[in-house]
Amino acid sequence: MELSNPRSELIEGLRIEESFGRHRFACKVGGYIVFGQEQASNQVHRHGCHELCLIVEGCGRFVRDGESHLLRQGDLILADPGIVHEIQADPLERLLLLYLFIEITTDPRIPVSGSFGDRCLDGFLAGHREKATDVRLLSYLSFIEAYNTPRRSQRYGTREAVRNLVLESLQLLGDHPDGGMIEPSGSLLEKALDYVDANLHLALCVRDVAIHCSTTQRNLEYLFRRHLDTTVLGHVHVKKAALACHYLGRQFSVAETASMVGIPSPPQFSAMFSRIMHMPPSQYRREHREEGIGIGRRL
Repeated sequence: MELSNPRSELIEGLRIEESFGRHRFACKVGGYIVFGQEQASNQVHRHGCHELCLIVEGCGRFVRDGESHLLRQGDLILADPGIVHEIQADPLERLLLLYLFIEITTDPRIPVSGSFGDRCLDGFLAGHREKATDVRLLSYLSFIEAYNTPRRSQRYGTREAVRNLVLESLQLLGDHPDGGMIEPSGSLLEKALDYVDANLHLALCVRDVAIHCSTTQRNLEYLFRRHLDTTVLGHVHVKKAALACHYLGRQFSVAETASMVGIPSPPQFSAMFSRIMHMPPSQYRREHREEGIGIGRRL
């Protein structure tokens, strides 16, 4: 099911409190939030409880204690109580996520029961990482969308889906407590993305990016496929089209714009732009005069 525009009213503000034996957890759903051109960040902040976020669509950055890590669809990120953190998105891209607040209390006098919830929370509290990935978690959100009819909200099924989403997420984060963050700061992919952003005015090819990153073209394509679900040139073309929108909105000619984004052939540029923006650059130029679109990644 398409989740590009999920109905936040189905779960926003939903509270779940449940005791599993030794452990009790309380969860409040904040809702869905979109980052992009209008809001590229939720600013540096902290909470008095655990904040759990599931990336529903797009890509961005998770900044925790000054370290920046790549995000993509299906990623789970966790900010422990008191940890300074921030989520950032490229102003030219849309980052959609679901966020929840979680509090866990424990009665040490009670032994851990055999229930899934008790074992899950006990393992999580024993040690956990701050990021994990499992796109299957999105199926819970698809279920919520399908389960709620237009006429009324089915609260019981919705509560059960959110409850299971939270428990499975905590189990996933607690599976490898010494695993740390999956994407290290300054990774090969980050180096490639930075190079592309800095050289959109050139006629970039996969070989150029691979040489700059001291890796093979095959490895680079694998990284882009795995983390961004696109090819290197696919990413380059999307970035060039976004930069072209900036110039066309300021009434540069199609030929001038083509040259400034590293595609000296206007027909080739028009074909690329039309494929990505679903309209020719001349039409975009007429319809977006002085729009003032922002450009570049925001890190």
